[in-house]
Amino acid sequence: MDTCSTTTMADVNGGEGYLKGLINAVPLTCGAVKTVCDMFVGDTVPFDLLLGRPWQIRNKVTIDERHAGIYLVFKDDEDVPRYEVHVPPEAFFQRSTNLGKRKSKLLQ
Repeated sequence: MDTCSTTTMADVNGGEGYLKGLINAVPLTCGAVKTVCDMFVGDTVPFDLLLGRPWQIRNKVTIDERHAGIYLVFKDDEDVPRYEVHVPPEAFFQRSTNLGKRKSKLLQ
């Protein structure tokens, strides 16, 4: 982890969290799709994993809201959709119950 690359992250309530380092080019698999992200690490953040716009742009991922639900759509280099991953509604509510002990991450 590169501890010289630190940052703060603002939350929706106006608070800030300190991210103590960066791990570059972390492989991340989503279904059959392999992506790459840069991961900031923090000790006390209110999420297990957060994928942001830089990850979406780098990996050509779009969010498609449909009547059947929400889908992550992965495009190829020609911007043609190649894979879809359905995000079930319960995924929005599942959280780790170990907030004090976990090492949570922000992915970009």
